[in-house]
Amino acid sequence: VSPLVTSPIYPPLSGKAATEEPVVSFSPNWATIAKNDSITLTCTVGPTAPLSQRYSWYRDNRRINGKERSFIIGKAEEKDSGNYQCQAGTSETSDPVRLNVTNDRLILQAPPSVYEGDPLTLRCYSPYTKPVNATFYKDNETISSLNDSLTLGASVGLAGTYRCKVCQPTEFNHSSPYSSAGIAITFQELFPRPEIRADKDGVQGGDVLTLSCHTALNPARGATQLQFAFYRNGHNVQGFSSSSNYTIQSARPQDSGNYTCDTAAPSVSVTKGSPGLSIHIHGEYNVMLCPGQTVLVWTFCTCNCMYSTTIKQHISRELLCIMYILNPTHSVYLVI
Repeated sequence: VSPLVTSPIYPPLSGKAATEEPVVSFSPNWATIAKNDSITLTCTVGPTAPLSQRYSWYRDNRRINGKERSFIIGKAEEKDSGNYQCQAGTSETSDPVRLNVTNDRLILQAPPSVYEGDPLTLRCYSPYTKPVNATFYKDNETISSLNDSLTLGASVGLAGTYRCKVCQPTEFNHSSPYSSAGIAITFQELFPRPEIRADKDGVQGGDVLTLSCHTALNPARGATQLQFAFYRNGHNVQGFSSSSNYTIQSARPQDSGNYTCDTAAPSVSVTKGSPGLSIHIHGEYNVMLCPGQTVLVWTFCTCNCMYSTTIKQHISRELLCIMYILNPTHSVYLVI
């Protein structure tokens, strides 16, 4: 069984690809090709990268000839098999992508990487003749017996071990069965489950509070657009948009609750929700001096403190207050 190489998940940056790391892609997009077939490897960098720069190519961590954005293997040999990486200028080196070159009579071809939400396309291929009536198997169970190619709907549940089998005519007009080697197909995360964060602890009434929905888009899918939505106690407070932030301009006790966020990639119908974050917002204090009381700077006084509770009632308590002068026209009273 030949496993497909999977890429790591990158540090969260609120829905953006973590870095401008280059990505290696294949055309045609098959991880396994036949001997003497051709394939083009392309090094793709983010949109902010310079258009004109020098590229470096590596196979199994060793530098190989190639200074252009595309690296062409015109007539593949088995020695061309390996893990390919590229570097654009002084960028980080890309994650490795595995290419297999085989002399097998029958090959099951699949993309080098399959992501959440992607359809899975397989091809039962022979370099000698076009297979007819190919039968595809997943975990040794028949899933199709029609053409030489098969496309399955996007689902992480499609992960498994695949192979194909055909009956090809011989020179004596007899049919001879051939079976491909099995390949293990796994689905990479497009982005991990998001995490909701608050920009401050101990929120007081009247504070500006910003909640952020953090995740990390896989750099290999940097062009995928993410959208975010926010909820309090299961009720939507901000619909899906490109903003990963939700701001409460003047927090009130009734804004307290359990907050969650969703991250979605609408183009591939992938949506993930965050764990909850409990937010408690304290009421506002309005401190007033007692009528007719004379107060000196840095002295203690008794005052009434009006406290706004979550049920919108006002209660008056005798609290110990301290006053200090910020400037000749502004005073601040601290409750202690």
